[in-house]
Amino acid sequence: MDLIENELKDPIKHWYYRHKFWFVRHSKLWKLSADCSLVDIGAGSALFSKELLRQGVVNNVVAVDTGYQNDLAKLNGILYCRSTNYSGFSHFLLTDVLEHIEDDKTFLTHIVTEAEIDSAFLITVPAMMSLWSGHDIYLKHYKRYTRSELITLVEKSGLKVHSARYTYSTVFPVAFIQRKIQGKKVINSHLKEDGFLLSSLLRIALLPDRWLGFIPFGVSIFLEATKNE
Repeated sequence: MDLIENELKDPIKHWYYRHKFWFVRHSKLWKLSADCSLVDIGAGSALFSKELLRQGVVNNVVAVDTGYQNDLAKLNGILYCRSTNYSGFSHFLLTDVLEHIEDDKTFLTHIVTEAEIDSAFLITVPAMMSLWSGHDIYLKHYKRYTRSELITLVEKSGLKVHSARYTYSTVFPVAFIQRKIQGKKVINSHLKEDGFLLSSLLRIALLPDRWLGFIPFGVSIFLEATKNE
């Protein structure tokens, strides 16, 4: 969760983050290690790391973000820092990070180079440049990705892709219409507190999306990869 998006009362229960976290939590890559140690890169509020730690999915978490004011701080079992060495960890989480980096290949390659063999990477990015809007400008994005673009980037960075799929596909038409109406003139975050009825409808609409990985479009992309050599 971006540090500048801080208006939600309980973000992990918001329909948007709840859906994204479902993919992270149910990744088969957590089974690669009996003792999961996680680096949450570009962690922001470390929303997903906190939940993974609370649920016992991971045992050790380092949250890294250049936006942190302090160089080193530990809170509720998570070590927060502005930078770290990426060796010695079993899992890496990059949720909506790469789109903030102009030279995303150099950035990701540096992390992969330091990572251990057999370490796992869980990556999400915003999808489809057709959805580009003031939301992206507000969050300082450089681009939105297609599935093939993300796979190419990840493979060229030294990882083996296990799966990559579009997500939020069942609400894509709504997002497309909304962003075309607002365009680039309304520069703000689209994430806000929604009423109970709207939130419930969106959660129901997103349920089929968990199993519709074959749909060739979406609002976001979820990718799983490992470093094999």
